[in-house]
Amino acid sequence: MMFSIKKEEICPDWKRILWLCLPAILVGLLLRAWLMVKMPYCFIQPDSIDLLATPDHLLRKTVWYIAPKKTFLTPILYTLTFFLPFPALTTIAIGQHTLGLLLILMIGLLSRLWFKQWPFLIPITTLLTALNPTLLWYEHTLMAESHYVFCVVLTALAGTLFARYKNPPYFIFFILSLFLTAGSRPEGKLFFAFGLLLTLCISYRSWRKLAWQLALLLLIGFGTSRLTRSSQAGLLLYTSVVTLTPDSIHAAPGFESYILPTRNRLRNEWQYRYSNMAAARKEISQAVESYLQSQQVNSSSKAINRFCLKIAIETCMKNVWQLPELASKKFRQTLLKISSGSFDDKWLVERQIKTLEGDFNILSRHSKKLTGKTLVELNEYKNFIHHHYQLPVDNPFLKLQKTWRNFTNFGVTFSETPSTLPPLTPFYWIAIAGFLLLPFIKKDLFLFHLSWGFMILGLWFVIFLTANTKERFRFVFEPFWILYLAALLDGLIQIIQSRLRKNPKVVT
Repeated sequence: MMFSIKKEEICPDWKRILWLCLPAILVGLLLRAWLMVKMPYCFIQPDSIDLLATPDHLLRKTVWYIAPKKTFLTPILYTLTFFLPFPALTTIAIGQHTLGLLLILMIGLLSRLWFKQWPFLIPITTLLTALNPTLLWYEHTLMAESHYVFCVVLTALAGTLFARYKNPPYFIFFILSLFLTAGSRPEGKLFFAFGLLLTLCISYRSWRKLAWQLALLLLIGFGTSRLTRSSQAGLLLYTSVVTLTPDSIHAAPGFESYILPTRNRLRNEWQYRYSNMAAARKEISQAVESYLQSQQVNSSSKAINRFCLKIAIETCMKNVWQLPELASKKFRQTLLKISSGSFDDKWLVERQIKTLEGDFNILSRHSKKLTGKTLVELNEYKNFIHHHYQLPVDNPFLKLQKTWRNFTNFGVTFSETPSTLPPLTPFYWIAIAGFLLLPFIKKDLFLFHLSWGFMILGLWFVIFLTANTKERFRFVFEPFWILYLAALLDGLIQIIQSRLRKNPKVVT
């Protein structure tokens, strides 16, 4: 049958893979269970409020609403927890930790499919994934990040299976993973470009198969993009490249007098490091609004975003060769800190209280659904946080973060001098070497790794060219640093084995 999976296309080593993953899954389970016992409710951060707006509108107004900067997957999942007979903050944490355990298993499956020395490497990659405190922190936070990284790894797995077996059911699974990834974060829709490239690479020999696959992919990709429109993409991009703005702007004659003072000042301020990008974004938005009003045209937020995108494109086209350096500069700046919050009072208590003080309406309206308790007054919620989010100063989760930080830094000490940027540590150089080597480890997956490599590079470039310098924007790459470290190790083992076969030595 066209849509059947042959017996030989089901991984014959699945029992052995499960046994190899078992130690990491047990460690991950114990670590997550311990965190749930210590803190049975997930963290609330400023971005959490927008995600809670969906169930708030549905329960109060029977209206389906998703905040402009958010995509649909996480709001849907969080809304479902409001209809369960358990506190939503507990249910969300348990659900996201469950995804974290499944992520460990997916890393094991990818290690089986990607590497030749997989029996040796699966325990290493899965255990490092289980112990990664950044993954753990986001799993316990009311944000979309844990869903996003899960969907991205799922896409890598689905794409690998499709590239290896070229079977229609695996292609449908691949499309489903792309849809979920696009729904988990605004930049997730970029993965449809990876879908198009991989489909062309895999099915180009059969025009009939290629036609229906591309048609289905384009249809779902177009429909998903309509559901995941970003309201600030143009403004975000232009803010990042504003220092490259040319003296003469062909797309908007006369705009120079509005933007050049800002450009010149930011060139000086951002010479070494970016700072106060949110304030700069607001200043640029006001300059654009003033210009549009002077032209007596629409100056709404959507019009401002469209205008910024037009100016950003012209700026990028005139400074193409400077863009990789700019993205690299922003990425290196994020290395000053870990890519998540910390398991300390500043993040667990102070930032949560600050979030409450900024917008307490939704939390007070749904405190019973969220916590299982009626907390009408702000002080009641503050007391709740002090009671349920306190960890000892020497708590093991904070120690784990420090250990992981030392592991990724390889002993390198970063300078806090504003005129310097942190270097790429050996951790990242080794991962980059593994990334470059991986396409040549297994020939049957060469086209997949070629397509995936372009996707990872493109995603890295778009994120760090467009976004600000928040450390969490490099979070999505966390599982892949581990896999690429293992890729280099896999390649080195193969080289050593090859040399030993050519030059056997007898040890007496």
